[in-house]
Amino acid sequence: MFSSDSSVLKVCMCSVCRCNGSLPGGDRGRRRSRFSLFERPSANGVKPSTTHTCSPQAAKVISKNSQHSVSYTLSWSEAVVVEYTDDNETDMFQIGRSTENPIDIVVTETAGGRHGNSPMRPLQSTVSRFACRIVCDRTPPYTARVYAAGFDCSRNIFLGEKAAKWRTFDGQMDGLTTNGVLLMQPARVLYDDSIILILYNFRAFK
Repeated sequence: MFSSDSSVLKVCMCSVCRCNGSLPGGDRGRRRSRFSLFERPSANGVKPSTTHTCSPQAAKVISKNSQHSVSYTLSWSEAVVVEYTDDNETDMFQIGRSTENPIDIVVTETAGGRHGNSPMRPLQSTVSRFACRIVCDRTPPYTARVYAAGFDCSRNIFLGEKAAKWRTFDGQMDGLTTNGVLLMQPARVLYDDSIILILYNFRAFK
């Protein structure tokens, strides 16, 4: 992700909002206020391949394969698992507050201040451990796409029974994460980003 070699292609730049150009403790390793994403030595992107409709118990078995997968639990008796296969034409970079290996960019919230004499209360983080992933094309025009949710250490994404999920008009499974991944269009309109990169109207309440 980081490179001092001037011959390595820079494909994307990211900035962490609300950090005023620098983190309170300074930039360290994967915790930085700005990121430059460079083309990887070899592609690590993935793309959807096979879809399985099965029981939640069978979904767990499928998800234990070495392949990347997204599991959607529809009910106590039905689940859908979408297996992903290697994509030699893209690079994938993952973002979240987890410091585990699958995360390339670690993002944490800045600490809030006290209000009057009230004690500081720990707030639930609005940044997911595996929040989202950026997938960049390795060929011109080097398009970068932001997908909700990132793959965990087992290469899985799980959407439980209570998570928002549905089938699209063409039959694909899709869903939104609990904290959400918001994208702002140039007209300053917010949209919720989904697992398969479809933008939906912003959810005012989550």
